[in-house]
Amino acid sequence: MKQFLFIITLFLISTASAQTMADKTLKEARSLGAQFKEIEALAKYKQVLAFDMNNYEALWNCSLLSSRIGRREADPAKQKEYYIIAKNYAEKSLKINANDVQSNYVMAVAMGRIALISDTKEKIAAVREIKKFAERAVELSPNHAASNHVLAVWHLEVSELNWMERQVADKFFGGLPEASKDKAIQYCKKANELEPNYILYQFDLGRMYRLNGDKANAKTAYTKVGVMKAVTPDDPGYQSESKKILATL
Repeated sequence: MKQFLFIITLFLISTASAQTMADKTLKEARSLGAQFKEIEALAKYKQVLAFDMNNYEALWNCSLLSSRIGRREADPAKQKEYYIIAKNYAEKSLKINANDVQSNYVMAVAMGRIALISDTKEKIAAVREIKKFAERAVELSPNHAASNHVLAVWHLEVSELNWMERQVADKFFGGLPEASKDKAIQYCKKANELEPNYILYQFDLGRMYRLNGDKANAKTAYTKVGVMKAVTPDDPGYQSESKKILATL
């Protein structure tokens, strides 16, 4: 009996210690994420999962950060590797909490990233699923800026599909869900209203206006990008691209 109690005591101490380490590491990961030190933040969130494999916050953050970091990879094979990992983390987060905005949002992002580098049939196959998760995220949290943005991008990308892609959709998948550039602009404008200092949302709003033939509003959006404060690692690139586009409008 004494040996059994000793073992139980050791187990409880070990569990409490692991939880303490998980909480400490989680705070460090949040801090790094807030500073947009994304590679370092991803490493910390992975450490949290080593202590607590079902930590929901760590899972969805690992998914989102993997998608973001993967997008910066020049090698398509490495990109795809990051995106598949992102989807795996998203699947795990959905199993833990399918009724939260973050799990649905990161799944939409991961699937969207995979679709962009996939062949035509795989890309079209993912269209409805991406829409489902993006719309569910907005339904769960209408004022979640990132979910509004991902739904805006979905509407833009689907409305921009070419003739061949639409033929594949008709032949194998019964056509495409309804999508429009006007809807894309609507959702992107809301994302900008909710987070007015996030350059990506303003840059994409300019892109949506431009592709919708609205040069005046596109110029306004791209001009605003140029004077906004760069915060994320990608912001200088968006500002440089905006300057080039403005010269053509």
